[in-house]
Amino acid sequence: MTVTTRSLLVVCPAMILSTASAVAQTPPQTPSQTSPQLAPPATTPPYRLETPGVFPGAKIEFPQMGSFVKGAPVRAFEPGITYIFDFFNTKCNLCAAAAPNVAEWEALYAPKGFQFIAVTWENEDVTRAWLTDPKHAEHAPAWVVSDPAEAAAKAMQYPTFQNQAPRLFVVRDGVVLWYGHPEFAEKPLAEIAAGTWNPEAVRGEFIERSQWARALEDIQKKSKDAERTGAWQEVFDLYDGVAAALPSRADSLRAQRFVLMIGTANKVDEGYAYGKQLAIAAAKERGVLSNLARGVLEAPTVRRRDVDFAMALARAAEAISPEDPRSIEVVALAHFAKGDRAAALAAIDRAIALQTDPKVKRAYEATRGRFQRETPGPKPTTVTPPPTSKPAGSLPGR
Repeated sequence: MTVTTRSLLVVCPAMILSTASAVAQTPPQTPSQTSPQLAPPATTPPYRLETPGVFPGAKIEFPQMGSFVKGAPVRAFEPGITYIFDFFNTKCNLCAAAAPNVAEWEALYAPKGFQFIAVTWENEDVTRAWLTDPKHAEHAPAWVVSDPAEAAAKAMQYPTFQNQAPRLFVVRDGVVLWYGHPEFAEKPLAEIAAGTWNPEAVRGEFIERSQWARALEDIQKKSKDAERTGAWQEVFDLYDGVAAALPSRADSLRAQRFVLMIGTANKVDEGYAYGKQLAIAAAKERGVLSNLARGVLEAPTVRRRDVDFAMALARAAEAISPEDPRSIEVVALAHFAKGDRAAALAAIDRAIALQTDPKVKRAYEATRGRFQRETPGPKPTTVTPPPTSKPAGSLPGR
């Protein structure tokens, strides 16, 4: 087979492997050109995907919630009314940020038969006190419920294997039409109001999201056990099993497994060997290569940062998409980790110039500020991960 110079820059495994000094053992075999995905070991235990109880098109009963602190109590679905359940809590900054949009939608769609009901797990006194603040009352829907027994969450949130705030559930005649973060609600709400929304068309996508959430929860539990018992192979097997069961999420799972191996699990040599396999299997995948490099450079628990390996990955990703700011940003991180502030600043400036998303551009600008303030070199390692705390938008667990 003839190999051009450009193909060597883009896909040649040697480009990725030659600088991986920490894992100089015999390189793994190059995967088949017709099957670039990394196959799980034959001994990997199968992972059984669980079907969620709630998804678009599913039927639910009206939840018998707690106290209506605003609006007359509602205890049943009225035919033809579209109910929007807005899960929030009074200390959630993300909920507060979404509230003006929800208020706008209520003003727009209430005349079209939509009923907005805000639900919090907090008790009635806390909820009423929150409503006395004019800045909260201004954007609160016409119905607000204190639901400390979590009847609404048990009917809607928990069966999706997720428990988040803010989160909207849209239900008509007992049929779940859509749910998700308010950030993504505008288009579904418009189509539901227009009568063009088809919940069956998105059912598979939502079921997979729920299965993904459940799988991550299972991995998290198994990993927590392994921190106590040292049974990390069980965790790695679980990653492999989930990747086989959810192939659309396999790249993300494998990148997480890699970072776990070179970090918390302290399987550093094996981890970098596994990372080489991933890099070869994904030699044409910009996103995979960039994510692997980012893991080496940025994950706080990485025991040994092979910055040469990370730079090789980042350069390979950049060669695939030379004008992609996401690739260039990772190259900038690699330059900084290798101690070259000037090269890091030049690369991040290029990424900023090419980035069109304002939010991402601001993140790049923050990275540039870090490059100017901090001493160049690899990030320090946090061997013991800090205790996890629930984000502001989370709700009590199941």
